[in-house]
Amino acid sequence: MDAAGMDLRKWITIDANLMEQWKKEKFDVYPVQETVSLCANETKVLGLSWNTHEDYLATDTKSLLEFVSLDKNTKRFILQAVGKIFDPLGLISPFTVRMKCLLQDLWKEEIQWDDPLPTHIEKEWKKWREELPHLGNLSTTVGISLRRLDP
Repeated sequence: MDAAGMDLRKWITIDANLMEQWKKEKFDVYPVQETVSLCANETKVLGLSWNTHEDYLATDTKSLLEFVSLDKNTKRFILQAVGKIFDPLGLISPFTVRMKCLLQDLWKEEIQWDDPLPTHIEKEWKKWREELPHLGNLSTTVGISLRRLDP
């Protein structure tokens, strides 16, 4: 990575052998037990919650849920809500793309920033907000294996 000009730091893994190897090679490691803890066995990685015990990534929607509970129905508010979504791996893109399409519709219909939403768009916005709490139930296993597969 140095050759590419990338100074990567705070390497983290749940694999004790790999962690020891990194320490021997003078990597800047970040031990799991010293990370920012969301709750037992959880660490923040790439804007997601990483359960280091069961090795899965999950979305954290608490702040977004609090924001949309303000229940405003304007183009400005929808754009603010979509802007609060951080999904660097695209795990929830099927969910977020719907709102981006809705924003396109608002632009096509020339709705002003603080005007009330048209009924058909308000209906979609309400449906999306009702589905939002279910994102907290989504998780994906990391599933990286260091074993070599035979051809």
